[in-house]
Amino acid sequence: MRNAPNLAIVGFGVGDLAIGLGAVTIVLGVIFAGLAAPVHRLFMGGRWRSAPA
Repeated sequence: MRNAPNLAIVGFGVGDLAIGLGAVTIVLGVIFAGLAAPVHRLFMGGRWRSAPA
């Protein structure tokens, strides 16, 4: 009978971990997307390379 509450606590901990990792992934994605435009503009002059003929 004591195992069920402990299992529920662990389950909530795993759920919180999944939510936290999702939030970190979203923040890192926004950071990388925000850095992509300035780096592209810096190294490629804002233009995509033309395809080889």
